[in-house]
Amino acid sequence: MIPAYSGMLGTLLTLIISGILIYKIVKRQWDMLSFNTIFLLGFMQFHCFAVMAFWLFMGDEAFPNHTPTEASWNFMTTMMIPFIVAYLVAYRVARNFTWMQKIIPPIELPVSYSGMLVVLAVMVAGILLTTLAGFANLLEFFVIMVRPAFCGFAVGLAVVLVCRQPANPLFWIVLAATFLFGVVISTTFQSGRRDALGIFFSALWMAYWSWLRYRPLKKQVGVVAIGGTAALMFLFAYSNMRGLLSPEESTLGARANQLSDIASGKVNPLESKNTKAVIFQDACLYTCYVMEEYPRTHPLVPFNGLAFFITNPIPRVIYENKPVAMGIQVQKHLNAGGNLGIGIIGHGWAEGLYIGMIAYAVFFGVVYRVMDTAIKQRAYNPYFLAAMGTGLGHMLALPRGEVSLFAVLWFYGFLSIVFLMWVVKAVLGNFMAAAGFFEWGTDQYGQPGEYEAKKKRLEQGIDEEEQGDYAEDESYGDESFVEQRRGELGGV
Repeated sequence: MIPAYSGMLGTLLTLIISGILIYKIVKRQWDMLSFNTIFLLGFMQFHCFAVMAFWLFMGDEAFPNHTPTEASWNFMTTMMIPFIVAYLVAYRVARNFTWMQKIIPPIELPVSYSGMLVVLAVMVAGILLTTLAGFANLLEFFVIMVRPAFCGFAVGLAVVLVCRQPANPLFWIVLAATFLFGVVISTTFQSGRRDALGIFFSALWMAYWSWLRYRPLKKQVGVVAIGGTAALMFLFAYSNMRGLLSPEESTLGARANQLSDIASGKVNPLESKNTKAVIFQDACLYTCYVMEEYPRTHPLVPFNGLAFFITNPIPRVIYENKPVAMGIQVQKHLNAGGNLGIGIIGHGWAEGLYIGMIAYAVFFGVVYRVMDTAIKQRAYNPYFLAAMGTGLGHMLALPRGEVSLFAVLWFYGFLSIVFLMWVVKAVLGNFMAAAGFFEWGTDQYGQPGEYEAKKKRLEQGIDEEEQGDYAEDESYGDESFVEQRRGELGGV
């Protein structure tokens, strides 16, 4: 059993992080959907809430693969405090690191209806051409790895079209078809949940950044709650079903049949075995193991995560001794049946004890602040927003581990989109700008459609300057966010 100290501390941290999120979002200091909020939700789920759930509901049931000692439980939960404090401090300090945003590549394409439709057509065609790919060679494996990012990108752009013209039934059909196809494709030739979950997040992400961000808070909470509940029900229903097929067996048709059972109600998402698979997350168990055994019985592995990230694209036939994922190493130590998530704290501890743990917290605090700031500053660019919003299932799971692998999956998915959009612009750029060009960006032009309305008023000779500085913001429904929108990127 988990000792009372650890259980109460896990409960307290769950409440504190939840309180911070609620306060910052209500005060409009943090966006409801950002890399920061997703990271904190993931950390809370896989560490704080998991400890609380084990303490309150697990009872005397045996833990899988490893049973931590009371001392390791207490030590691990105590270390959650300096970790999250270091992350939050780094996230605050990094708001001044504006120079780092130059590292993030832009995705500058014509923002037009023809441009959106061209990109959607290219993405769907590319996905269709690779649906029969297997594991015959490295190229096909790479395609399978980045294809879910392409699906999420296509879903994000389809959401943009719907936000621009919500009364257009054609755009709704495009969104529905792209979303359903993306969910099915993201489950093929693998047994993971994160790619399919990322499709739900892509739709919700773009709905937020395209339309919802400046709506009244009640509407934000309502829409995000509906989308989040849909994603959670899918997660419950799919968690135990996914392992019934091996990666080779999980073809498009086989996964479509499974997902149709979920959609038709044949699978009860709230069945006990399904909810347990999501609620009782075991990363905290293996974090305890790492803290017990490193460096007592296993040597530390400094910079293993960085080396894994850098060398991941190199085939082992070329670099046989390239770094092995920490989850695989711990799996071998425990003779477990599958790759294990050792938690982001466990990754840092295995690499450098206290210093490694804090280094992980600071690194992701800085990186996520830079990424969140770049998103705000480039809110005029729907292609960039959609690309950043792919692979968010990996970002939610990153605090669970394998940290470097999830970073690889998001990073190469994003870079692949950047490269593909460069090719599309070079070949079809003129056609993309041929018709239906529109300005875009909630940070500059208000809600979708407002720019066209403002332009029409100017053509009619209506001088908006006479209406006052904030006349353009009256439709936002929440004047408390106007000041931040007009010149402040928001602080911690």
